[in-house]
Amino acid sequence: MPLPPLQASQTAAQSLAQARKNREPRTPPIQRDTETSHKPKAAELADPVAYQRFETRQNAQVLPPFARAAATRRHCARCAGIAPEDIAKAEEKLRRIEEMRTKQLAEHPELAR
Repeated sequence: MPLPPLQASQTAAQSLAQARKNREPRTPPIQRDTETSHKPKAAELADPVAYQRFETRQNAQVLPPFARAAATRRHCARCAGIAPEDIAKAEEKLRRIEEMRTKQLAEHPELAR
């Protein structure tokens, strides 16, 4: 669907404000996670060791997509001309995320599946 033209008396900022206020009709709906597998079971809540395993599984699911998104943003930042010191901060965060993932896999090899 092509973008509607701006009204002659409307700036881009005004158009953006209007879209935020009135919702952009072309925006896809937000999809919520309907699975309850991300919640700990009662037995996991009662046992600290089981709960730690639950947390490890949760982190294993969250970290890889986060690292991929961070890598994509790093590439986009370079293309957009972001300041090198800001890119360096992002790269350090990405390095630490990847380090956490490596540590998790070393401690819990079953998460590599």
